[in-house]
Amino acid sequence: IKDGVEKTIVLDEYLGNFSSKTIPIKVNFSQEDDTLILNATGQQSAPLVSAGNGKFTFDQVGLSIQFNEDKSGFVLTYGGKNFDYTRDK
Repeated sequence: IKDGVEKTIVLDEYLGNFSSKTIPIKVNFSQEDDTLILNATGQQSAPLVSAGNGKFTFDQVGLSIQFNEDKSGFVLTYGGKNFDYTRDK
């Protein structure tokens, strides 16, 4: 999505706190301008690039995030491993 207004509306669906049952790293998504920002426990924040269809990447470290359809969770892929995350209630 290239239109800044539409992109801003869409990013709102991804914002919030998420956690995993498989790794003890909490994740928060925030927004700076038209960019989704990944904030993970003990890590520097990372600006994500939209690859479309709920997928975001941070190519500098080979990380990708694929949100599920209702945005209640996502799969984080890093180092050839997948980690399931769900939205905190």
